[in-house]
Amino acid sequence: GLEKANITEINCIFDELSEMFPTEKGWLHGFRYHCLGNHYKFHQESYRTALPYYEQAINAYQIFLTDSESVLQ
Repeated sequence: GLEKANITEINCIFDELSEMFPTEKGWLHGFRYHCLGNHYKFHQESYRTALPYYEQAINAYQIFLTDSESVLQ
């Protein structure tokens, strides 16, 4: 799974997913940054490095808070 992937692999996976599902790029972008944050938090134990990635994930997800098709409502 993604929990064992390195940074290059995570980015490659999400680049390919974004190409395969171009209409889903928004939330995929957020989830990419969530996974990158997890990588730094759990594998490198660098919470300060992880935090900006989590912030980017939240910013990407906020778009969906007002989306009428979103399951977040």
